[in-house]
Amino acid sequence: MEARRFLIKNDPVTEFTFNLIKRNNIQEYALEQLKDSINSQYGLYEGAPCVNSGPCGNFAYLFYQKWNERFDQKVTISFIMKADSSECYHVLIKLPNDDYYDGRNSILTKRRLIEVYEKGIYIIDMRDFDYKLLDNMAYGLEREHPRYPNYSVEKTSKIIDYYLNQLKQVLNQNEISTS
Repeated sequence: MEARRFLIKNDPVTEFTFNLIKRNNIQEYALEQLKDSINSQYGLYEGAPCVNSGPCGNFAYLFYQKWNERFDQKVTISFIMKADSSECYHVLIKLPNDDYYDGRNSILTKRRLIEVYEKGIYIIDMRDFDYKLLDNMAYGLEREHPRYPNYSVEKTSKIIDYYLNQLKQVLNQNEISTS
């Protein structure tokens, strides 16, 4: 609320800007909480979140479905590929603002995402959803994860539902309060 004191009274442009910033912070906060909850549920393996080292495709698919059924601004699924296209390193979400989201880093710009991985990687954004492509890139969406026997689609789904429902509720309240 500290930012409100800098608003010019009855200035609709400034008020709109403040509400936009506030919404982005709410989204960022909700997605950070989701990431922390998922990592708390599944833990780390050699310092990396388990959800990013195997079930990342499944997490991205669940997130994609649940986000897109709740919000008008849609997300897409993206793949981080080895330079020679021989391997998909990671499956993650591309947010409506063109940032990326996953269970390890939370929200990253494209530039920052590329910096996190080794040189020579590239990103493929799946503009039109293709289950077969996702299943192939994720090395099987329904496969078991022997390193992570406690991974559960049902638990993951419930966690995603909880945080996205919270985000939608807060955004809806903000819509009402600014109308």
